Amino acid sequence: MNSLAALIIIASILCFATYILIKVQDNKKLANWKEKRRTGFNVGEDTTKPTSRKAWPLSIVAIVLLLISQFFVIVPTGFVGVVSHMQQIQEKEWSPGPHFKWPFVTAVENVDTRLQEVKLAEVAKGEDHSFWVECSDKTPVNISNVRMSYRINGSSAAWLKSNVGDVSVIVSETVLSSVVEDASRQLTSITVVNRSLIEPEVKRLLQAVVDEKYGKEVSKIWDESTEEWITTQTPRVEIVRIVIGTMEYEPSFIAAINAKNAATQLADEWATEDQRNKDRAEAERIAKKSATDANTYDIRQMADAQKYANEQLLITLNGYTLANKWLDVWNGQVSFVDGSGNNMIIDISAIIAEALTQQSNVPQPTSTPTPAAPVADIETSTD
Repeated sequence: MNSLAALIIIASILCFATYILIKVQDNKKLANWKEKRRTGFNVGEDTTKPTSRKAWPLSIVAIVLLLISQFFVIVPTGFVGVVSHMQQIQEKEWSPGPHFKWPFVTAVENVDTRLQEVKLAEVAKGEDHSFWVECSDKTPVNISNVRMSYRINGSSAAWLKSNVGDVSVIVSETVLSSVVEDASRQLTSITVVNRSLIEPEVKRLLQAVVDEKYGKEVSKIWDESTEEWITTQTPRVEIVRIVIGTMEYEPSFIAAINAKNAATQLADEWATEDQRNKDRAEAERIAKKSATDANTYDIRQMADAQKYANEQLLITLNGYTLANKWLDVWNGQVSFVDGSGNNMIIDISAIIAEALTQQSNVPQPTSTPTPAAPVADIETSTD
């Protein structure tokens, strides 16, 4: 019964109740008048016989309202109306809102198309609403508090009502638990507790089971870009979400995992310490090599500087330089010295000629050496 029909029926009941109340009051007044006429009226008392009030229009209004309630029906929001004429379900569902129907001929049943939830409670698996599953490596895992959310396609409500009947139990708890077990067998003991893996897998398998049972609705949509009809398939029942509340291993398996984690952590610490020692040794080796390269660079620089100084000294001490010094102080006259005493005549023309000859053979001085910066030959550790 929808809200509009309920309001109309309530109004008709109120009309009937008012009619009965009026009739009861009139009958009571008439009975009192008859009793006083038999015993006598008091002085000044009205002796007019009371008349019955016309309450029959209320009964007519009540009947009319009852009839009107059978002509209209309201489909609430979040539902679709499955229409049946003379017990024959029609293919077209009614959308939410008021609709006209033939009384006593047309029946409308509302089907919930909102998001619905099924909670995997007690399914003969134990009083604690949990059950055990096996992974691909035969590891037992306890799963509890499984919830599934699904939605019925509104355009498939009539088909489901005519072919399934009770649409309130589309996916049973037994089917849900079976699918959870199948999904667990496809995962290992490590990945089965990862909700981002097991929940999508359960959803995929459950959707496949639902599609196999109820099928898909085939419809055609006009594509304006290609100007063609495109055939689409929509699940009659859509699995929206799977939530697994609790997943636990056996106590012995948990102890084994903790021991393995502790050993792995210890091995990682040892590996980290070993790598730290290797890095420290490599840094010391590079530092020593850098110091050696710096010493080599200083020695080379000192050797180049000494070489340059020797070249400059060689140039300074050759005959050409000495001749130039003599010419700087010579006045251009040939000196004659007699042979008396220890004096002698010196002819420097031969010395000048020899100096000019040596000028062409003197090596040119090299530029001041600019040693290149040392490049550290850093070896890559192969450890």
